[in-house]
Amino acid sequence: MLVSRLLWLVAACLALGACADDPRDDPLALYDFTDMQVVADVASRLAVEERGIFKTYAIEHLASSDRFCGKKLVSLDGREPLTIGDAIDFTIERKKRDAELLAAQDLNNYSPQARRFIAIEELESRRDELVGERETFRMLSSDPDSIEQTAEWKRFERRIAEVDAELAQLASR
Repeated sequence: MLVSRLLWLVAACLALGACADDPRDDPLALYDFTDMQVVADVASRLAVEERGIFKTYAIEHLASSDRFCGKKLVSLDGREPLTIGDAIDFTIERKKRDAELLAAQDLNNYSPQARRFIAIEELESRRDELVGERETFRMLSSDPDSIEQTAEWKRFERRIAEVDAELAQLASR
């Protein structure tokens, strides 16, 4: 009798979990995002296209993160994110704004030396992003000890090496 009640309770909990509300509505304050397993668990409940964006938020835009970018994440109207959905939306806004600012730079207004410096800064930023993505991949891996043998890890290493080669070429000029 007790076993059947426990089984019924477990089944009910699983059924309720399957019908759970949209995780985008969850308040950020419910979670400890310093724990990468919590980040991975929350991300797994999101739409596939939002998972990476959310991980970017948790790893780069939280002051408690080792990889905090240094700029507080706010919406266009200055609001801080309160929910997971806000965090995703504001991260998308930030990436879009940053890309627009970069694209708006007219490099013809700069001297050749300044353009070289800007190119080096952009490559160093790209390298930092790749290293960060690689380390995020490691942190969220179910088997971090053997991660370096995976094809994805090797792709990260190849892309980082390509950026390093471009940096070396610019530095030699």
